Amino acid sequence: MDNSFEPSFAGCGTLEYGHTGLPTELPWVPMVSAPARYPLSAWMTTMHELIRHPERSSSSILRADIWEEDAGEVEHGPMACTFRCIRRLLPRRSHVDSAMLEECAIYADDSSAFVVYTALRTSPEGETSSSRSGGMLAASKRTQADLATASEMPYYHPAVRCVSLHYSAGGVRIDYVPFESSDLSDNGRLGRTALQMLRLVHKHSCGNANSYEKRVHHDIIVPRDVYQDYYMELRTRYAGRLIDTWQEATDPKKHVFEDIAIAAWLITLWRRSYGGAPPGGFVDLGCGNGLLVHILASEGFRGFGFDARARKSWPAYSADLREVHIDPQALVDNPAMIPHGAFLIGNHADELTPWVPAIATAAKASGFVNIPCCTWKKDGTRFTNTSIDHDLKEALDRLSGADTAMPLETPPSPHDALVPSTREEFAARTLWHLRRCTTSSDDAGTSKHFAYYAYIARLHLESGWPLETEVLRIPSTKNWAFVARVAHAQLCSE
Repeated sequence: MDNSFEPSFAGCGTLEYGHTGLPTELPWVPMVSAPARYPLSAWMTTMHELIRHPERSSSSILRADIWEEDAGEVEHGPMACTFRCIRRLLPRRSHVDSAMLEECAIYADDSSAFVVYTALRTSPEGETSSSRSGGMLAASKRTQADLATASEMPYYHPAVRCVSLHYSAGGVRIDYVPFESSDLSDNGRLGRTALQMLRLVHKHSCGNANSYEKRVHHDIIVPRDVYQDYYMELRTRYAGRLIDTWQEATDPKKHVFEDIAIAAWLITLWRRSYGGAPPGGFVDLGCGNGLLVHILASEGFRGFGFDARARKSWPAYSADLREVHIDPQALVDNPAMIPHGAFLIGNHADELTPWVPAIATAAKASGFVNIPCCTWKKDGTRFTNTSIDHDLKEALDRLSGADTAMPLETPPSPHDALVPSTREEFAARTLWHLRRCTTSSDDAGTSKHFAYYAYIARLHLESGWPLETEVLRIPSTKNWAFVARVAHAQLCSE
């Protein structure tokens, strides 16, 4: 298949759609077009994906919440309206941009289709679909679209009234309904945005046409919306002050935003898994600068962190931070310093990383999260293998039901029960996580990092913990988390 992208700007002129229900006096201006190197079905799949995931088209968008939708086919002129929805676009920088309500509608016949995005209005902070009486889809666009000028449009959205993406035998095209002040030149922001949008559609549609399968799945354990909303709260509450008062020589923004994200994820995990806090509090093994412990403590969670060396920032934090040099084997043999039922955190814990599962088992922890960074082995040497050891039979034999279970065909959901109804179902879930952390990349067979993930997964299973994994939404490439919430012994007693 020829996947080349050959765009061309359309020049001046207006179009008449006549099928969108928009006021007929609004002119559609063609912006950019390109040959379609993919079938209509692949393009339609892309359109539905981008409606639900606009963050793929702009890093300034956090996500979209779908408020109302109607997938019933309705005749609308020569084309049928096959889908309509009202979505609320949420900005990543909520302190700068407003949220916005937008209608999305898809019109199609056998050989062509187009999607119309109509900007309705900005949405005040805290507004939810439940705060309205509904019926937004039934209301006319003319009465809802009260964005009078381009200056009222949030930065993350093109400063136009409407955007349309069109597919036909002649190719694909993007059109605008501009404001009077809109700069529609090829080199202006609107022109560059249209070109970027069409390139994205081309890339995703070619991928769908070639049966592209998503390699990395996020939000397996914790729901995205709940986590992102809480992250935004914590960022507003802590980020500015922490950056301004940073004591270390390292980049404050990198550490602050990463640890706020991990804290938001952990707290959301604990609330869903334990109904609040872990029964024994938390212990951060190798806590480093102590920032994560400080944020968790500031949010009211009981726990402490320890590291072999105190940091300059520790005195500034309201947290229990301890300078303790511990032999990990000695801690396994005598885990008295760790409270019974504590949740262990191994956040880039370096030499302690491979020991986290064994320490959790010895201390009778309620669970743990292990986020590997540097590749250390239990014997204190560096892990240098580049091939994955697929022989995990000895570890898998510890999982009751693994001999007959098959990995799940689809990713687990954060709404799945913590303890499945059967051991075989639990084993199937564990096998899915094992497969994805050892084979989820084209170079997984020769990657040192994926080989190390297989090593950590084996230690995880050998210590008696069914495996869960999450690829965290944090500003770091070392974002794989190995998670345990139920020990295998506890599962067998259910």
